[in-house]
Amino acid sequence: MNTKILLITILIICLSVLFACQSMYMRTAKLAIRDENDPDKAIEYLQKEIESNPTNVEAYLFMSKIYGQYKKDYFSAYNYAKEALELDPQKEEEISNIYVICWAELYNQGLKSYNEKDFENSLQAFKDAVKIFPDSLKSKVMLANVYAKVDSSKKATEIFIGIAEKLPNDTASRKTLANTYYFKKDYNNAIKYYEELAKIEPQNADWPFNIAVCYSNLNNPEKTLEYYKITIELDPQNIELLSKIADNEFNNQNYEEAASYYQKIINLSETELDAIKYICYSYSNLKEYENLVTYGKKWIAIEQENSDAYRFIILGLQQIGKNTEAQKYIKILEELEKK
Repeated sequence: MNTKILLITILIICLSVLFACQSMYMRTAKLAIRDENDPDKAIEYLQKEIESNPTNVEAYLFMSKIYGQYKKDYFSAYNYAKEALELDPQKEEEISNIYVICWAELYNQGLKSYNEKDFENSLQAFKDAVKIFPDSLKSKVMLANVYAKVDSSKKATEIFIGIAEKLPNDTASRKTLANTYYFKKDYNNAIKYYEELAKIEPQNADWPFNIAVCYSNLNNPEKTLEYYKITIELDPQNIELLSKIADNEFNNQNYEEAASYYQKIINLSETELDAIKYICYSYSNLKEYENLVTYGKKWIAIEQENSDAYRFIILGLQQIGKNTEAQKYIKILEELEKK
């Protein structure tokens, strides 16, 4: 046998031995699962197979299966499937299904831990889920929620900012950001996200109202009033808000505007005493005496012994020339003041 033939023969023998070893590792791993139900032994032999043949796609897929089905280590299962895909892109459909399963299991693990207040394990599960599908809104939101629970509000805020920037019409992220900034007393950033919410949901009265509250906390009465008025256009039966606007206008001596808002309150609730009182003060300042008499009488219908109400009625009657009727109220007022 010449030297060339001898070398070829030796090479063939070496390759055969190597192939036999690799096959032995795979066979042993499969038998460890099938006959012994021993995933750790299977992993041990698969690791040897991968070390000796790092391009064996089936070894990576088998490893992925063992970590997923037997070890419940879904992130390791994902990583081995990822290795297989890099070696054989033609298996994309099969491996994509593995990704989905691993992501779903990690998400459910994270949710279960979150509900059990096991935030450490929940955090890791959602981190891993986000690594599998970085664009998954569900896992990102839950990751941010866990960060908030473990006092990492900065990281939670960063995630929600990223979601808001990527999704121009997402309300959930903006609501969380706006409320987070509000409770941190960062009112300018809160306003930013409430304004974005108002653009997305222009019929939702909550957003301009919250903006108004932020401006109030920033001691900006002009902007506060502006957004209260926007809110009341969307929620015209909100008596509490109407009262805020009316009182604000009254305090700024805008009596005509104040009277119009007090009137809206009275239209909604005829016995709203504060509105009736202050509409009388407003009409007195405006010198609208007939209206002053009308609402003064409504006032004493509720508070029959309030001397201010009688004084407004008397003033109004005297100014419109009804002195005889004014005398009747003067007598009542005198009797009240004797008590």
